[in-house]
Amino acid sequence: MNISHFVVWIFCFLLFDVWIHADGEREVFAPARRVRARPGDTAVLPCRLRPELDVTAFIVEWRKEDGGGGGDYIHIYRRGAQRSTGAMATSLFLDRLGTGDISLAVLNVTPADSGTYRCAVPRLDGGANMATLELLVDPDYVQRSTTAPPSSPPPPGGNTVTAPGAAGPGTESKPVPVAMAIVIVIVIVISILTILIIVLIVVLSRRQKHQRQDTLRTCWTSPTDPEPVNKVFLEPQSHARLLASV
Repeated sequence: MNISHFVVWIFCFLLFDVWIHADGEREVFAPARRVRARPGDTAVLPCRLRPELDVTAFIVEWRKEDGGGGGDYIHIYRRGAQRSTGAMATSLFLDRLGTGDISLAVLNVTPADSGTYRCAVPRLDGGANMATLELLVDPDYVQRSTTAPPSSPPPPGGNTVTAPGAAGPGTESKPVPVAMAIVIVIVIVISILTILIIVLIVVLSRRQKHQRQDTLRTCWTSPTDPEPVNKVFLEPQSHARLLASV
């Protein structure tokens, strides 16, 4: 394998690495850490995946924690069907699962529903597969803004409350993690620097090769033949007579 083929392979590997990191690891996250509502409201606990992922074929679990590391499951989605597993009336937004939105609507909340909730996608590969948030049911809470009820599930009554600053289930939201953007930039910069270094090495290698060839060519070139020396050749008889006369 020559140097040009090696450079091509390195370039293809770097492009593949950039593509892998551009997609990033998916994780479950809660846009808001606390949701406040009044008794009788429908509280929406926001939770979704980033980057977006269709979770219709995944298992989705919601649990209310008891503060000791355990808790009871209150809602489970599996194989296209959902069901509430506790005394609370809950429902996922089925029309939003295709975009990775696994927010849970808790209908007709009471002060007893206050507590910490955990949303999870157990079989999610890479990243964090769960997130936690708090629901606070306060009779004195005055909602500053209301979000229109989504298409599904229809609330049986009361107001639909979402956390301030969190997009509702019927709102498009495509968060871009800062960490993922930084990783993409770093990978691209490293790839460009690596390619430049490889090109520089190839150029210097070829230049040194040409210099060695020029040096060898100069060393093996035959020098200019010297002028012929005039030599006098005497016949044997003339050489003998010359010695006798001396």
